[in-house]
Amino acid sequence: MKKPSVEKLLCIVLTVLLALMIQSCDSTVVPGYPVFEQSKSSEPVISMIKGSVNYGAGFYLPSDKSTMDISLVMLNSMGQEVMELSHQRIRNVQRFPFQFSIHFDENELMDNMQYKIVISFTNDGKTYLSAQSQSVAGFPPDNTVLTLN
Repeated sequence: MKKPSVEKLLCIVLTVLLALMIQSCDSTVVPGYPVFEQSKSSEPVISMIKGSVNYGAGFYLPSDKSTMDISLVMLNSMGQEVMELSHQRIRNVQRFPFQFSIHFDENELMDNMQYKIVISFTNDGKTYLSAQSQSVAGFPPDNTVLTLN
């Protein structure tokens, strides 16, 4: 029987070492940033946040090029945005106030994080107005009333 060459043995050893290094990198935790883990449940747990957006007294926008972007964002302990959990775009916004609802998967929430809703109003490609809710720890804010300015 033929003996394996030194080059082949070296290649096998390096491959095993590389695999072990990659596996150890997966468990690295950086302070101040969330640890994303596999969901405990394979099924999403969909929840909904409701709110309303105000601007003036029954303000009317005749443009059909207006959009309202509503995002649920996760913040780290220092108040920096980490990721967007959900996003909704409403086209052709014409009347205020209006109601919104945004859906998200509860499996993506983490107890040590904060959450807020961010809204921006765009007309013909330019952002004119924006608003954001107060940051809330643990669970996203519901029944939020935001006023664009």
